[in-house]
This record gives sequence, C-alpha cells and structure tokens, in this order.
Amino acid sequence: MKYILLLLLLPMLSLAQTPAEKESYKNRDKYLFAARPVQKKFLKTIPFDFDENKQIIIPVIIAGETYQFLFDTGATTIISEEIATKLALKQLFKNNLSDGAGKVQEQPFYSLPGLHVGGIDFENVVAATADMKKFETQYCVKLDGILGTNIMRKCHWKIDYKNGVITMSDKAIKPGKNFYAVDFEEGFSGTPILELFMGRYSVNMLMDTGYNGGFSIPDSLYFKSRKNHEKPYKKGHGITTITLFENDYKEKYMGIIDSVYIANKRHLVLNGIADIDHADTFLIGNRVFKGFGEVILDWKKHRIYLPEKVLDVNGEYNTFGFAPVFKNSNVVISIVWEGSDAFANGLAAGDTVTGINGHTTAGIDSAMWCGLLEQIKGEMASEVNISVLKQDGTTITCTLKRTNILK
Repeated sequence: MKYILLLLLLPMLSLAQTPAEKESYKNRDKYLFAARPVQKKFLKTIPFDFDENKQIIIPVIIAGETYQFLFDTGATTIISEEIATKLALKQLFKNNLSDGAGKVQEQPFYSLPGLHVGGIDFENVVAATADMKKFETQYCVKLDGILGTNIMRKCHWKIDYKNGVITMSDKAIKPGKNFYAVDFEEGFSGTPILELFMGRYSVNMLMDTGYNGGFSIPDSLYFKSRKNHEKPYKKGHGITTITLFENDYKEKYMGIIDSVYIANKRHLVLNGIADIDHADTFLIGNRVFKGFGEVILDWKKHRIYLPEKVLDVNGEYNTFGFAPVFKNSNVVISIVWEGSDAFANGLAAGDTVTGINGHTTAGIDSAMWCGLLEQIKGEMASEVNISVLKQDGTTITCTLKRTNILK
C-alpha cells in the first residue's frame, strides 16, 4: 500500500524453490494447484474501494466467517495465524516463502474447509500462514489474508479500476476493441510475469496487484540506464518497503523512469515512478494498471489484455518527506527522503514523533494512531505540524509542507 507519507508494500509473496525442488513441485501440483471453483457457468462481480492510499481488499468467507483479503496477483494464498488456530487446520507440508525484500522463511501450509469469494465456492484450497497483525497495528491496514494466484488461475478476471469492480468468470472475458494481448509466463506459484523494455534492457516483471506503486526495480539496473540519470531521483534514509518478513535495508531511492514498453510495444508508460533498492525484485503495480483503466487476466492462454495507450504517469511524488510507523506504543520515523521538508528540518529514521497537529502520541493505542494517521495521509493535508524527539535527546517542532520531491 502506498500512502503519501507511508509507502506500504506487500509486493512479491510466492513459493521459493528450495534445494528439494522436486518435492516443492510435487506439493505445488498436488495441493496448491488443486483448488477449483465448485459452480459452473458463472459471471460474478466484486466491488472494491481503491485509490493510491488503499489496497484492493475484498471479502472472503471461510467456515461462515467473513474476512478481509488482499487481492494479490503477486502472491500465493495466505491466511492469518489466527484463522489457522481458530479452525484447527491440518498442516499438509512446509515450504519456503520469499517476500518482496527477498527474505525467505519456511512456512506451514494448511488445507482449508473451502473458501467463498464473489458468490463462488472454491474447494481443495490450500494456503500458507503468516503474521498479518502488524499491518493493522503498525500501518492501519486490516488484513486477514491474501487471495493469491493458486485460486485466481482457475478463473478469468477483469479488474476495472475506474469503477472499482472485479469481474470473475469460468469463461473467457472478452476484451474491448482497442485492447491488445500481452503474453505472460507463469511463475512457480502461478504469478504472471511480463516482459518489459527499459531502454536497451529487457526485464521480466511480476504483475503485482498487492503493490500500489508503479515499478519496483533493483538499484543495479536503474543506475545502468543513461536515460534514468537524466530524470530526477531522490535518496531515502531508512526503511519503507513493508513485507511479510522484516528487511534490514537502510537506504533506498525513488526515481522517475523515462519510458517503459510492455511486451508487444503497444503499451508505453512515460515518467513512471520507481521504488529502487537492493532487493532483486522486479514488480509492476497498481499505479500503472490504474492508468490503463482496466486489465483482463486469462491464465488459460497466459495473457493479460490492456487498452492500447501511451500512459504518462506524470512522475510526481508529493510527500512531507517522512514515513511514520507505530511500534511498541511509539510513533517512530522509518524513513526520511532527501529534498523534502522533513529532511531540511533535520528529521531522521529512528526519531520518535511525540506530537501531530497538537495531539500527543504519548500513551496512544493502535486505534488512536490510525486516527492521527488519517490527518496526514493522502492529499487531504497540505501541511502538518509535528514534534519530534531526536535520538540524541534533543527535540524539534516544525511545520512540514507537502512537496513534489521528484522535480
């Protein structure tokens, strides 16, 4: 999720091949890819509320209870540890999971008693578990799980960003007249991987609707491109990539990519914003697909369909220049961007925010924190007054203005 102040990513979450590769493929084919819809001849719609401060979150029913799941083409299906415990689920196997920062952990996989989404029942559903609580307590994002590609690949989907509607069907969804097909390869856990062209480089990018940014690329590629050097970029000190497993990167960049062609070169993205760090991940996210308006996914033909378009993303990143998170009952700055008001006023990652717009942060709980965050996220506020306790014991009180740091 991408706030103006806070960049929350749940970018890539897919099965990682282990040394026991043969066993991993066996478990994938036998369990993960066994999910299927019970009903036939269906065409259903699922509304969702989306903007650049929100994820695509949809209701999912398991054992009669309704949960909030992230709709994520960059992930395998995940449930919270609480759901697994509540339903006393049976563990089937363990496998490594790799998140968007490249961190790998072994996680258990469970068999679910069915899953209901958009009026359709799915059987033979298998999901991994993960700690989803931190997304609510730290970042005010209520998530109980992730609807991933091991379920999606059994249906046809259209994501209508303009009207906030997902269409799902067991039959092919016909694209409009000006739509063109973009072939994709299927990753190990079913994730669509698209070929993109950045200057003279051809790269394979994972289509990730769990990521609200535009592009995410390694710094090693970004700084190879002469064109990118001619576009603005800024350095961030701290951590702003939020994944399932903690990462320890201490710096990253935000920059503008001059131009990106998507596969067949009928789809051109100009001035796209990229998250640039040390992780060896290539992602294309909601900020790009929202610009095209609609995207249709067809796993049977291994294609997505997009309208032919030259998309100028504008390349603006308006921010106060810092990202706050709620940890251990304190509001802590996780990153500060060079070229911003926050950087100019001496704020740094690790400093504690003690006041926001006259409201103290002392003794607040996660619910109160979410109320304070509402005052400063998105485009709703053009300035914010904050008080900060520096790590050396000194204090700062200042008014920060929202500015475009990529200019």
